[in-house]
Amino acid sequence: MRLEEDCGAGYFTYLAGCYLDGKGHGSLTSVDIDPHHCATARKLCLPWAGYTEVIEADSVKFLKGRTEPIDVLYLDSMDCDTHTHGHQDHGLQEAIAGEALVTDGGLIVIDDTAFAAGWTGKGAKAVPYLLGKGWKLLGCGYQAVLQKPGNIVYDRPDPDAPIRDIVRQARPYTVVSEDRLYNLARLARHARNVDGIMAEFGVYRGGSAYTLASCCPGKQLRLFDTWAGIPEDDQITGGHKQGDFNDVIFDDVQTLLKDFDVKYYRGVFPQTAPDDDAVYALVHIDCDTYQSCKDALEYFLPRLSEGAVVIMDDYGWHMCPGVERAVRELCGGFQIHTGPQQCWFRV
Repeated sequence: MRLEEDCGAGYFTYLAGCYLDGKGHGSLTSVDIDPHHCATARKLCLPWAGYTEVIEADSVKFLKGRTEPIDVLYLDSMDCDTHTHGHQDHGLQEAIAGEALVTDGGLIVIDDTAFAAGWTGKGAKAVPYLLGKGWKLLGCGYQAVLQKPGNIVYDRPDPDAPIRDIVRQARPYTVVSEDRLYNLARLARHARNVDGIMAEFGVYRGGSAYTLASCCPGKQLRLFDTWAGIPEDDQITGGHKQGDFNDVIFDDVQTLLKDFDVKYYRGVFPQTAPDDDAVYALVHIDCDTYQSCKDALEYFLPRLSEGAVVIMDDYGWHMCPGVERAVRELCGGFQIHTGPQQCWFRV
């Protein structure tokens, strides 16, 4: 866990997300009280959004309200010189609030802290406090690294286990591959802290919608589909034909999603699009044809909240050439991230 971003750069969050992506599991929560710092960190760390979560909050209050364990707690609040009033007291309050959450053998790292005839910097009060509680000093240069007493426990529950369960339950109800569902789930989990509701355009049997709703049960999910197949032939040669994906029963989709806050917009888009002031935290577009993707992007892009993410399925797939064309025409101002048959970007 990282508390709070230095100057809003988000570089540590980016590096930690890259590390976790390489490992294939784990998570980082980064906390900052400044909304602009949080927005910068979220944009920078979009490639690792499945592993990183940026929360706008006071660090001490956040720690006091947290119950989940922490392996490494990195304290970098109030990035300032050693003479700024209050930063040493703040560091002490963070250490007091966080020490019980750190696992046995876990670490607290305090930035901007040194020893020169006594402790100086942010950790001037926190380091002596932790040493007095039996923590071991592992190193000190311009950062103090302290280890909590006890043996490291390696058999704690896997934080990605809930995602695996969601994907396993969703898989029979979708043609979206497992790896794309995993990425969709991680991006949806990240969107929990972004203002707005969620939407999916191109629902089919509801498996990807189930993934979204399960990862963000506190957000309303709006679903757009004909539930009668693709409404017209793709304009692009090689694309899908009218009536493809018509082997679906709408009542079965409603049954699958009965436990979630879902609104259905059945028919041909954009005629079914609501004319309201809703903003969106996440939009998943899986409608296969050029015109449908274009219509969806033109409708949703102006309605995205800051930090929102858009995921386009079938991007780069030869059976859906219109998806990539629509993205290139309408999303040139965004940093596009790509995976197998999928792309995503953040505003």
